[in-house]
Parts: sequence; structure tokens; C-alpha cells
Amino acid sequence: MTDNEARTALTERLAELDRLDALSEEGRAPVTLQQDSVGRLSRMDAMQQQAMALAE
Repeated sequence: MTDNEARTALTERLAELDRLDALSEEGRAPVTLQQDSVGRLSRMDAMQQQAMALAE
């Protein structure tokens, strides 16, 4: 592999890692609850809905 090919491969890998980091960052975002929802089960439901929305 030439230096130029190695540099291109590393650049592409870095771009892929940046993309994965951005996706992971979205998954770590706090869950926003509706004001009328209260309690632990409501939070779990909100987290599930957020996960399903991200999976789409």
C-alpha cells in the first residue's frame, strides 16, 4: 500500500468514526418528558419512544 493509499484509507476511516460518534451522541441526548407525564414508567416510556424514533 502506498503512502497516498494509506492516507486515503485513514481519511475515510476517520470520516466513518466521526459519523458514528455523531450517531452515538444523539443516542446519549437527554430524554424530554411531556409535562403531563410523571414518574418512572413515563420516563421509561419516553426513552423507549426516543429509541424507536432514532431507529427509523
